[in-house]
Amino acid sequence: VDDAAFILMNREDAVKAATLIVRHFRKFGLTIHVGNRVKGSPSKTEALYVPSMCRGIKRYEDIPAEEIADIALVGDEFPPGTYMSFTPTFKYLGTVISWDLREVKDIEARIKSANKLFGSAKATFWSNARVPFALRMRFYKAIIVNVLLWGGESWAIQSKEVQALRVFQFRCLRSIL
Repeated sequence: VDDAAFILMNREDAVKAATLIVRHFRKFGLTIHVGNRVKGSPSKTEALYVPSMCRGIKRYEDIPAEEIADIALVGDEFPPGTYMSFTPTFKYLGTVISWDLREVKDIEARIKSANKLFGSAKATFWSNARVPFALRMRFYKAIIVNVLLWGGESWAIQSKEVQALRVFQFRCLRSIL
């Protein structure tokens, strides 16, 4: 088991579930990588809190600290200081999932990845007049656009995100021309 997701309705359920999940997985010889403050080891297992839309929270920093405080794992089998932490975003199968369930962070990460990939071959391939234009365009569509838009069919994006994608695309195309 590499990844698991558990949907819980409130923090109390998350606290109870965290201990139960670690215990249950151990029965099958599986390890949940929790942190330990005493040893100074960070938690690789993270929880993502998604507040109710009705609350009107606009920034992660506005979530009350007690709602996203680390979950302490207690019990005889857990050394003192064992915990799981909360995170505002995490990456799953190449997609960045954010606390507000918006695609902004995912699109930013995809633009950054596609830009890095495009930039790595800019001088030697994209701007090289010896490489036929049609071949450069085929590579652009097959590689850069694929990295940029992977999973995009399920995005619910606003005009700002569409504009950021267009700006990146036009900048790449100008370099290819």
